[in-house]
Amino acid sequence: MKIIIVGAGAVGGFIGGLLQQAGNDVTFLARGRHLEKMKENGLTVNHEDETIKVSGNFSDDFSTVAGAIC
Repeated sequence: MKIIIVGAGAVGGFIGGLLQQAGNDVTFLARGRHLEKMKENGLTVNHEDETIKVSGNFSDDFSTVAGAIC
């Protein structure tokens, strides 16, 4: 399933990370310095005793993912 997380802060990043780990195609929309850091280093989600490393689709341009919305 394709999922777009609009606002990939603490909550969006956590939920999106779990969704990606479950096998979904997740794109994270963010902006500014937060977006730059995610593009450089990916996103790290700490969940209970597990660390999930999320890499992949990070953008600040909604139009690049708008076609994925059904």
